[in-house]
Parts: sequence; C-alpha cells; structure tokens
Amino acid sequence: MTTRSKKTAPPVPRTDSGLCDWFHAFASTIEDDPAAACVTDEAATELITLAREYDIALGVANTPETRTAEAIARKDAARDRALAVFRSLAARIRADFRVSGQVKLALGIRPKAAGPRPRIPAPETAPVLLLDAAGPGVHVMRYCDSADPDSRRKPGGVQQLQLFRHIGREPIDDPEQAAYLTAVTRSPFTIECPDEYNGHIATYFGRWSTRTALVGPWSAPLAITVIGR
Repeated sequence: MTTRSKKTAPPVPRTDSGLCDWFHAFASTIEDDPAAACVTDEAATELITLAREYDIALGVANTPETRTAEAIARKDAARDRALAVFRSLAARIRADFRVSGQVKLALGIRPKAAGPRPRIPAPETAPVLLLDAAGPGVHVMRYCDSADPDSRRKPGGVQQLQLFRHIGREPIDDPEQAAYLTAVTRSPFTIECPDEYNGHIATYFGRWSTRTALVGPWSAPLAITVIGR
C-alpha cells in the first residue's frame, strides 16, 4: 500500500471555515497569474467557481434560518467536490519543477527541495470597512487597513478579509454575535441582502486572515440599513 498521495498533498485546514478560507486564498493566488503556476485559465476559473459554490453553501448551512439537513448535505457535497480538485492540483504543482519555489510558497505548498517555510504571523492590524453604496438588495463596500487607510492594499502576509454579518432590528457592537458571511479578496465588493429583511439593520465586521487561517483583530462595526428590492 502506497502513501505517496498523502505525502505530496499539502495539509489543509480541518474546519469548514478554515477550509473555505484556504479555497479562496489558493484560488485567488492562482487567478492572479495562472501561467506562473502552470495552470490554464480554464482551471483557474474552475477553482474560483468551486470556492464560491462552497462559500455560498457554507453560509446557507451556517445561518440559523436556513440550516437544514438538506443545506448541510449540499455544503458537504460542495466541500468534497472542491477539496478533490484543489488537493489534486496542489499536489501536481508541488511536483512540477517548472513552478518556482516562490509561487509554491505563495500557494501554501512547500517545495520538495525547500527548507522550512517562512512563518507568516497573525495580522496585527484591523481592517476598516467603508460603505460605497446601499441599494435595493445590495450593499457595496470596500476595505482598507487601519494602519494605512489611504492604500487599497492588504497588509503583508494577508490573503483575504473574513466578513461577518448580523441582521436585526438594531445594530450590534459584538462581532461574536455575527455569523460568518464570506471571504473577500478584492475591494470594492458587493454583498446581497435578503428581501425579507427590508428595513432591518445589517451590521458587518471584518478581520484579516493569512493563507494559514491566522486571523487578526476585529474591525469596528459597520451598520447599514437593508433596502428591499
């Protein structure tokens, strides 16, 4: 019995949210320059699609109002589909001598001949969430870093923004009361709001995350009124 596939496939997070973050970080890095990882544009698009499908399914399964046995089954199926593709591609990239060690490290893959991977610490700064527009069924937002509010760039070592949301009659100031919504890698970004919450208040919180799912401090809350379509 061979264990080669287990040795060559990189480790992945064990939690649903950590796995979702890993999918988005890996896919967005590939999308930025598919050729550098010797990946076709079609394969890069498939990664983004699979990451988004799992992200959406996870959000539905984690929302109390929509958490059903069927929703959980769809989430698990989306996870398994994505995991099979991501792990297979990661193992192939690790074994491909044409892909540079720098690209492999950016993807969280340790090159075969490389030494220990440099450890990226947890972010020390918090993101700032800003509202661009609130329209029927959508909120358009952007982010910046609290240490460099004039720049659109994420801090060094940060792969994405983890976005959380609570919808209620009143705004909240405790991020622990908010549910994980999605991972955001580009700014500005658009978030959809359910029509049944017309007139309610959506309170958003964010925090930076590294490719290994180390997270930083919470942002200040951003409260926005939901406008139905």
